[in-house]
Amino acid sequence: MKRHALAAALSTAAVVAGAAPAAPAQAAPFGTTPVSPSKTACGKAGFTDTVRCGAALTETFLRSRKAQGVVRETVIAPPAPSGLAWPSGPGVGSPFCGYADLPPILALGAHHCDRTTFILPRTDKERLFTDDVAATAVLIHESGHGMQEARGVDVVIPSLTGDSGRQKPMELSSDCWSGVGIRYLIGTGDLPAAAHGEASALFADIGSPADTLHGTGPERKAAFEKGYADGPAACNVIAGVRAFR
Repeated sequence: MKRHALAAALSTAAVVAGAAPAAPAQAAPFGTTPVSPSKTACGKAGFTDTVRCGAALTETFLRSRKAQGVVRETVIAPPAPSGLAWPSGPGVGSPFCGYADLPPILALGAHHCDRTTFILPRTDKERLFTDDVAATAVLIHESGHGMQEARGVDVVIPSLTGDSGRQKPMELSSDCWSGVGIRYLIGTGDLPAAAHGEASALFADIGSPADTLHGTGPERKAAFEKGYADGPAACNVIAGVRAFR
């Protein structure tokens, strides 16, 4: 499907869901709830605090790489039915961005575009944001797509069209980037040493032989471990583009 057709499909979904149009590249897209990153939320129980902790630790890591600008906002998408699309801002590789939760037709889970990381509680809460380590590993992975977009890579169209040849390297290199981040945060004391094994197990668990866009469990775990051991340069090799530093 062509880009304009995909954009039109998401825009139509927004109308069906009753969403109002959003200004391009606004800080918090219409209907979403902005997350307030906070390290004081770490160690507390509950989905909201877990997300706030993960967002804060992701910010800490990105600042260490002088890359904090790739994630302008982390937001929680509204309950179904909901959806919205808008053109991406300047300096972003993807032509447009959006979120959608329109069961049983479409559900865009945790994803990143236009400097915004989206979380869809219905699909992500029990699977990806179970504790501080999982939330941090996932949000650093999503920030990896921000790093890719900043280098002119389109991370939206390949995902929506099922182009595994283009999308899978972007996903595995973001898993790798998560490994870089988890190692850094263990080193600073923001995460315990056990976070290494926990995050690695998460990527092994969420991989699937049927998921041609993201990779199998062994592939995702191997990519994470590659980043943990060898740093950002290894992630660039996986991506096939110099997106990480």
